[in-house]
Amino acid sequence: MTRALHIEIVSNLTGCEFLLAFLRFESIRGKPHCVISDNANNFTFIQPVLGKKVEITDLAVKQHFFNAKIDWYYGGAYEKMNDLVKRCLKTALYPRAVTHTLVDRVQLETAVEQVADMLNT
Repeated sequence: MTRALHIEIVSNLTGCEFLLAFLRFESIRGKPHCVISDNANNFTFIQPVLGKKVEITDLAVKQHFFNAKIDWYYGGAYEKMNDLVKRCLKTALYPRAVTHTLVDRVQLETAVEQVADMLNT
């Protein structure tokens, strides 16, 4: 088994946006056999795939997850990884916070990819 951190920037926390980000993940990394994530509230929309009653409105994406037969697990240890990502991003973007200037999307994407690379090595 291999552990790797993959970070996607999304516009909002809807199920459809997450599932589209997951499709991008699959295009880059390949289809995983299982996914292990923290038990954040924003993952509750994926529960229909796990057999619980929550609505996914995008039928094509719902069918993709069902047909792909990807196992989904929750693991509390992954909360620490979230903390590390947040801490690294705050450190990387700290100069902007001091001057109260915003980063643009390209700068954010670059910082996110550098943090993921650092934590994966």
